Amino acid sequence: MNDFSVYILIFVSVMKSVDLCRYGKVKYSPGETFMDEDGRYCTCVSSRKLSCTKDFCYINKTPYKVGDEFPKGDGCNTCRCVSASSVSCSENTCNQECRHKGKWYNAGSRYPAEDGCNECICTTHGVPQCTMYKCYPDCTHNGRTYKKGDTFPKGDKCNNYCTCSVIGEVECSQDLSCFPDCVYKGRIYKAGEKIRSADGCHLCRCGTNGRHECTERLC
Repeated sequence: MNDFSVYILIFVSVMKSVDLCRYGKVKYSPGETFMDEDGRYCTCVSSRKLSCTKDFCYINKTPYKVGDEFPKGDGCNTCRCVSASSVSCSENTCNQECRHKGKWYNAGSRYPAEDGCNECICTTHGVPQCTMYKCYPDCTHNGRTYKKGDTFPKGDKCNNYCTCSVIGEVECSQDLSCFPDCVYKGRIYKAGEKIRSADGCHLCRCGTNGRHECTERLC
């Protein structure tokens, strides 16, 4: 290596040293940031100058502007940057489990409410929030009890099915094509079809057993 190369290396080393910022016994390169003893957020700029401001909180090596909010880190509380040396945090109890009928549920879990028709969710504070829908009774059909949403045969020897609605009512399909027809005064009527009686007074209907049934009012 010649004298000129040595001179260049020395010159570059000196120039790099000139650009460094010093705080106490620590040196910082241009662009580096740190928190000083007064809680200020400082940045090393060129020509060995430091630029410090009190507009930031420096939490876990992360800067936050005054007024910024950020997670406390416990899963349920938040903090707010008040000044460079002051941070205000909420103090909520972080119970992230809810207990229901002797069983524990994690935050975010859903489970049936005690009334059997509403639903609850376990919040991050360990307090359940439940829906408040009106509860209706189960359905009863042909002597059997069905839960809301259940589907079951109608029991009419056809392919009709019923559903227990959310308000506790039985709703059934009405396919009557499998029932026998009725014959009245030489005319054929389908099951469920209305029939005018011969006296012109009573109203009849073709039943599901192939026989017509009429009202019994006085004419």
